[in-house]
Amino acid sequence: MQRRVRVLLQTHYWGGDEQQSQSVVSKGAPSICDRYAEVALRILARYFEDFHLGEEFTTPRRTIDTSDIVSFAGLSGDYYSLHTDSMFAKTSVFRERVAHGLLTLSVVSGLWHRLGLYDDRTDHTLAAFYGIDRLRFTAPVKPGDTIGVKLRVTDRKDRGENGLVSFLNEVTNQDDETVLVFTAHLLFKKRHS
Repeated sequence: MQRRVRVLLQTHYWGGDEQQSQSVVSKGAPSICDRYAEVALRILARYFEDFHLGEEFTTPRRTIDTSDIVSFAGLSGDYYSLHTDSMFAKTSVFRERVAHGLLTLSVVSGLWHRLGLYDDRTDHTLAAFYGIDRLRFTAPVKPGDTIGVKLRVTDRKDRGENGLVSFLNEVTNQDDETVLVFTAHLLFKKRHS
C-alpha cells in the first residue's frame, strides 16, 4: 500500500519528486497514507465519460508460478492432468504442465485492478463486469511465465445511468508472445450518477 501511495503521490502531486512522496509515506501515519491514497485514487479512477476510442493502457506484469496453478486447481475443482500431473504433461503437446486458461483470465482481471482504471475504495466507478467476446487462448502459460496486458478501447455505448466500455485485451508473456486475446465489456458509472 505504501509503495502504491508513494508512486501515486509522486506521479500526480509532486511531478515525479520521489523525495517529497517518500517523506509523506515514511511518517507511517495510516491516516496520512489513507487520505492521500483516497485522493490519488479519485484522480486515477475513470468514469464512462473519461474513456476515448483508441485509448491504450498497459498493465503491470505478474509471474505465474506452480503454486498459482495448484491453488487455482483447488479453488476451481479443475484437477485436469495437464495442470496437475507432471508426468502426464510431458506426454502432451506442451511437454510440461501449463496454467489453466481460466487462471490466466482471472489474473488478467487482477491486473486490470492494479492498473487503477476503476476505484473500489471511494466512488466505486466500475458498475459491473458485463461480459467477454472472442476469447482465444493462443499459446500456453507455463510455470514461471510473466504476463501483462495491453488494452485498447474499441467501443463505448451509453446505457442510461451507466456506460459500456469495450476493451480489446492482448495478453503477452515475457517473450512478447501473445497467449490470450479477448474483448471485455465493462459497465462504468457516469460522473453524474
